[in-house]
Amino acid sequence: MAKRKPTREARFIYVFRIGIEGSNPRIWRKLRVPGNFTLADLHEAIQIAFDWTDSHLHSFTVGSTEYMMEPEVGMEVYDEEDALCEDDYCLDDLNLREKGSFSYLYDFGDSWEHKITVNKVLPYTDEEAQPLCLDGKNAGPLEDSGGVWGYAEMLEILKNPRHEEYEETLEWAGDVDPLAFVPDKVNQTLKRVFAPVPAQRPGGRKPGKKSESPPKAKVKDTKPAVPRSGKKNGPPDGKLKKLYALMNRFKELKPWEKLWDTNILLIEAPGREPVICSVLGRGGQGYGIVVYPGFSSILTFLRMAESGDDNPCVSLGYHNWLSCRLGGRDEVFADEKERLKELGITFRGKYDWVFFRKAMPGLMPWYINSKDADILIETLARFFDVYALFEAGSVTVNFDNDEILIYRYAEKDKTWIAAAGEMPAIPMTVSELQVEASQVEPLRFKKQTKLNIEADTLYFPGPVDINDEGVPILMRVNILMDHDRGLVLDQALLKPEEDGPHELLNLLFNFINNHGRPKTVMVRDKFAEVELGDFCRKIGISLVHSQGMSAADNFTREWMSYSERV
Repeated sequence: MAKRKPTREARFIYVFRIGIEGSNPRIWRKLRVPGNFTLADLHEAIQIAFDWTDSHLHSFTVGSTEYMMEPEVGMEVYDEEDALCEDDYCLDDLNLREKGSFSYLYDFGDSWEHKITVNKVLPYTDEEAQPLCLDGKNAGPLEDSGGVWGYAEMLEILKNPRHEEYEETLEWAGDVDPLAFVPDKVNQTLKRVFAPVPAQRPGGRKPGKKSESPPKAKVKDTKPAVPRSGKKNGPPDGKLKKLYALMNRFKELKPWEKLWDTNILLIEAPGREPVICSVLGRGGQGYGIVVYPGFSSILTFLRMAESGDDNPCVSLGYHNWLSCRLGGRDEVFADEKERLKELGITFRGKYDWVFFRKAMPGLMPWYINSKDADILIETLARFFDVYALFEAGSVTVNFDNDEILIYRYAEKDKTWIAAAGEMPAIPMTVSELQVEASQVEPLRFKKQTKLNIEADTLYFPGPVDINDEGVPILMRVNILMDHDRGLVLDQALLKPEEDGPHELLNLLFNFINNHGRPKTVMVRDKFAEVELGDFCRKIGISLVHSQGMSAADNFTREWMSYSERV
């Protein structure tokens, strides 16, 4: 089914009664929201109203149609044939009628089913555009408390100090008041997260008009790009506050005291590709957690791990991760400090400042976006769960024997299970660069030399351009080095739009055509070996991948040292 863009001009105001099915005591809220709210907006309003932490997947079902979050690239959140994207539909698009209802499911494990009843459909007015909680009863349930039955059982245990599980439950849940509900607190958060929504949203574009992108330009430093159209860099305030809260908990846990960055945790949630994460800081600095979401991201991690490379000009090409870091004030962008100030959050100390980054191959680590925040929020929530089991000794992992800690959802048992295991096989997505035999045949008859050539692609910290998203593009160089003498044989500065492996093959072709066939071509890993395999076989030269790329590594060190001096 084709997607439609949301209606930008609101026609109605909706008053919903939203209740958690099967809850005891009954938990419900009455919300007033404008018709140009997307279902994604309604999701966030429900999260605020029930004090959820947005740490799990969710979906809406209207009639027989299901709506879910837009999938991150490389992650299967839903099948487009079966579900529509919640960002593409406003409430006014759904033909909602008074006394009708639809559903919102939060956390596919605990299955918190919310019934949304349409109490009123009113003509739109700007005065009522601000989302508002009109009424409600009882506190929202605790996350990961086992659904309505698990939550009810937990409340019963907390009523009885003599219960055998009382102390353990109290320690996990804390002081719970199931009757507590303060509408004013909800409305303060709604007002902060959602600016008043007029009939035409600020920043909304009229149908048929493309959003404008900044022109590409050379950049001379690594300062953040100026936000476009008055929008802030990074995720929305609500998600950002959740991330800061989760990282405060991370700081309190200090998982780096028990985990090395080589100790891998793999999280397998239903309906999506796996995520691996690694805790940083065991060495006494650089604290944080790095997340590799989806097969393509994990593949770049495995590529970097296999190469064993500590050459920063190489690893910049492998980077494909999200991270939550603890560092100093100087590591935080200026506009991030302004947002912290707006949110009333303060940090002090050398390793106390929290910041979030996204890294893609060949790009400078930059701001995360809203979808990146969703991934980090859910991953951190799952990490806390599995780390608690690991710390308590409920699961034992022999990391020294290449075991990893796996946390997966068991569909049959409807529960999460932690266990030691092996890294699953990730399919290689690289393929040979095919060349026509007739084009390379003349190279077979070039004179044989004694050269051992290192063919490599290096990335340097200095950005040379910005992409359409405003992210700085790093300087990228293809280079041929004499492995034995450490000399530069040839090099080429790549343009942002050029394909690195193809241009490396062209560089090698031209060198052989002019100077003869080398004895050996050395590349950094098996991925590059696959890419150049067809070419080297057809001209009859040896191709090996080696961790001993000493000439290229020495060149990198000298270049970095020179750059620091000047």
